[in-house]
Amino acid sequence: MFENMNIVIGVTGGIAAYKVCGLISYLKKEGANVDVIMTNNSTKFITPLTLEVLSGNKVIVDMFDRPDHIDVEHISLARKADLFLVVPATANIIGKVASGIADDMLSTTIMATKAPVVFAPAMNNGMYENPIVQDNIKRLTKYGYKFIGPISGHLACGYNATGAGGTSERIDNVRKITNSSSGKLGCTIANTILEEIDDVKIYYICSKNTVKPNSKSIKIIEVEGVSDLKNNVEFLLKNDNIDFFIHSMAVSDYTTDYVTTLDKLKKSFENTGDFNLVEKINGSKISSNENNLVIVLKQTPKVISIIKDVSPTTFLVGFKLLDGVSKNELISVGRKLMNKNSCDMVVANDLSDIRSGNHIAYLIDKDDNVSTANGKDDIAKKLVRRFKYER
Repeated sequence: MFENMNIVIGVTGGIAAYKVCGLISYLKKEGANVDVIMTNNSTKFITPLTLEVLSGNKVIVDMFDRPDHIDVEHISLARKADLFLVVPATANIIGKVASGIADDMLSTTIMATKAPVVFAPAMNNGMYENPIVQDNIKRLTKYGYKFIGPISGHLACGYNATGAGGTSERIDNVRKITNSSSGKLGCTIANTILEEIDDVKIYYICSKNTVKPNSKSIKIIEVEGVSDLKNNVEFLLKNDNIDFFIHSMAVSDYTTDYVTTLDKLKKSFENTGDFNLVEKINGSKISSNENNLVIVLKQTPKVISIIKDVSPTTFLVGFKLLDGVSKNELISVGRKLMNKNSCDMVVANDLSDIRSGNHIAYLIDKDDNVSTANGKDDIAKKLVRRFKYER
């Protein structure tokens, strides 16, 4: 989609400035050439050197750092751009452009470019809903500027998604295949986030019968099977700016393909030599008179694998549960999960360490650091401590 495109990214001074790192990495991965212009205030949140390393190009900050080249730089970038993104876009930069003010490198280049310009507003709700800001957005929209939204407050105040409990897959309309997950860890994490972080909203995706937190800041989304979970996760990631996704839900690895009996399987093989032509049992409820039932399962999609594809800047925490393995093997498998799904952290558990009221877990991050947590409260606190750092 972005292959061979020249994309200029303007970074302004908001708490969400750090998220541009993920955006640049994603665009580079997709084959785009990325140039970055930073305001002076944005350098208080993230360094130009970081963005130079990620983009592979010199980052421009000060309009007068090289006065003999200034005209070349702002005009050349304005002409070079196929697409111009302002991420995050503060009320200040929106107001400047709406008023025709060009007093720094970013605002000057925006005014000079003929490329499509897209603003991604990031500010608290009060600022975003201010009539002056709304009027500026309307004015710029009238002139053809684009806005990704509504995003007010999400980047600054934090929207999180937490999965809890376990999914279940129907055999018929009455019977299901499920697992023993209680959702207690997910509930503990959600409550700890609310206790430790101000101005946060949580989407709590869970099964119907799982443990649920109780707060006005939490929106409960009940799901049943993996397909239902996948649809809700994709919708959230595409329609809200999710800062952190804690994927602690125990997701079914298999769902029902069809149901038959052992006798029907034998008959099919004897008559055709092909199990795929077996007679299937249909109906809303399988009769209890059926004997020697055979439930054929098929793999479910891996929901964790889509999260970074849909939302590259979301901080993703994956969970891995094994049973009866060594600590070294558990951590090794956790790292594989991290690398395969681009997780930022993985919580690795062994079922033998969860029984009898205990819960020992190993928290693994992308820098290969491993910390041990003892108990659900400790797991939640260590995760939230990391979230605070990432914010």
